[in-house]
Amino acid sequence: MKRKILLWLAVILLAVFAFLMSNTGAALLLGGLLGLLLGKDRFERAANRKSDRRDGTLQSMDEVIERYGEPDDLVVTDAARGQELQGAIPVYDRLGLMIINGTETELKDITDITFNNAATPYGPPSYQVLIVTDRPHLRTQRIDVGYDAEWAKQIVLQLHRHLAR
Repeated sequence: MKRKILLWLAVILLAVFAFLMSNTGAALLLGGLLGLLLGKDRFERAANRKSDRRDGTLQSMDEVIERYGEPDDLVVTDAARGQELQGAIPVYDRLGLMIINGTETELKDITDITFNNAATPYGPPSYQVLIVTDRPHLRTQRIDVGYDAEWAKQIVLQLHRHLAR
């Protein structure tokens, strides 16, 4: 890491020195080298970001089904994205588990499920389902469910049925 920082600093200082000495050819060459280094660094960061998993979260509905099998119930939170993990909550009663936004949440950890209007005062009502857990690192999970209060209420009732089992 230190070597990379020193390399960046050396190239920048050389480019500034060449520009100040009115040597435009050298300044352009060093500027091009700086651009190549910047492009390489960004490419490496993007490759590292793609290879890293998001703290053990699941990425797709196919991955959830591959790991746990078919869910006992699928609570659709967004009708347009009901086949995606961000638009549905797979519930596994036999395992005592829900997958909420890609995060595995045990039913015993859930303390409350409710909904609220998350809109600003001058905007249309936008409802969220709030799932409160007793896990300190993931206290409240918020799921956007659209503009219909009745839809949000039905989702909460459907989720409560799984907690009662």
